[in-house]
Amino acid sequence: MTNNRRTLGIIIIIIGLILLAVIIYFLIWLPNKPVAKPAPIVEQPAKPRIVATPKNPDKAAVIDLTPATKPEVDQETYKQLAKNFTERFGSFSNHANFQNMQDLKLFMTPRMQTWADAYVKKASQATSSGMNYYGITTQAVTLKVDEFNETAGTAKVTVYTQRREVKGVDQNAVVYPQAISLSLIKKGDTWKVDEAYWQK
Repeated sequence: MTNNRRTLGIIIIIIGLILLAVIIYFLIWLPNKPVAKPAPIVEQPAKPRIVATPKNPDKAAVIDLTPATKPEVDQETYKQLAKNFTERFGSFSNHANFQNMQDLKLFMTPRMQTWADAYVKKASQATSSGMNYYGITTQAVTLKVDEFNETAGTAKVTVYTQRREVKGVDQNAVVYPQAISLSLIKKGDTWKVDEAYWQK
């Protein structure tokens, strides 16, 4: 019996020492243990706003959003008419029966239409169906405004062209520059060609 009490006492003392060691661990050693610090929050710097800049700021492209004035629109209209008219007027062949003149009548004043009719009649009499092929194609290259009167509705321009002439089916083409002077008149809201003279 005495041995049992002694054994039980030793067990209680051992358990007590273990509990005491655990308490000492939590109270003394654990608080002094270095605690891992949380990673510092690093604020990401704001991304810089990328603004496209011209290589040469002094010569930055400028877009003009100002609407074109009525005279400017008028000039562009008759300039385009002059170029298109010149190319059709100067392109023909003796086998096409002067169709180019008929197509252009819509863009001529009555005075110019009268001249065109007389020209076609005279040229038709001098041309026979059995003649060798003869044709010219014309391309407008540049245009120069010689006169422009907004109030009167008149304009004079010179159109510089490049012409290609072919004589006969097997002949080589001859290319040469030639200018034409046009006089235009505004009828209502529409520009018409009143005169056309090829320059030598």
